[in-house]
Amino acid sequence: MEDLLADSALNTIRDRYYAGVTAAENSYQYNRADEDAVTGALGQALVTPLTLVRDALGNEFMYTIYHQKIRGRGSGAPEKTIGADGIFQLELYDRNGKLLRRKGLLFQSKKEWEGKDGKLGGQAENLLVDGDRDKAVVIDFGPSGYTTCSVATAAKAQGNRKQIANNQFSNLSATLGDEFLRCRVGVQDMYYDGDEEILFDPTVDQQFNLADKHVVGTRIQRLT
Repeated sequence: MEDLLADSALNTIRDRYYAGVTAAENSYQYNRADEDAVTGALGQALVTPLTLVRDALGNEFMYTIYHQKIRGRGSGAPEKTIGADGIFQLELYDRNGKLLRRKGLLFQSKKEWEGKDGKLGGQAENLLVDGDRDKAVVIDFGPSGYTTCSVATAAKAQGNRKQIANNQFSNLSATLGDEFLRCRVGVQDMYYDGDEEILFDPTVDQQFNLADKHVVGTRIQRLT
């Protein structure tokens, strides 16, 4: 996105990601009953109404962040559901509504991950693309904060948290606000279409559904 938006514009959205994640972390104790509740609370904490912003160069843009829980499965939706708990996605449009860039980052949720979780190891393995570290992350929700590691790291450790060094984890705020927003992680043209109920993923040949999963999307439109 750095080639399409000014640094000051990116920093505005970055700050919103950081604030939203912090708010979700602060309310963790009220949602810790299960992973889905914590994930939903994170999505709601990030929600931002349509906001008009002027960057340091005087250019104007609007952005909004939304959270959607995908529940149903329409008649035309794919039968296969991808093994992820949701997707962060980002869309940028020009002043005329033309799409300039779109990308997504899948995520798998874990709550207070401590020892070995063979199921998680398998889920992480399934989300790998030829060893690609950037398609998905594992989010570890806990009372001391929300952190992420790559699915490649989780798969290599076979889901065993004790086999992963602390320096291989990043704060979720940094993952979203620094890595994802600036296109260092995620896959271009991967996104969930709510109307079609299809996850479009250019790294695979088949289509997937995201039933009972979470979509946290950011839409940005340049006005000048």
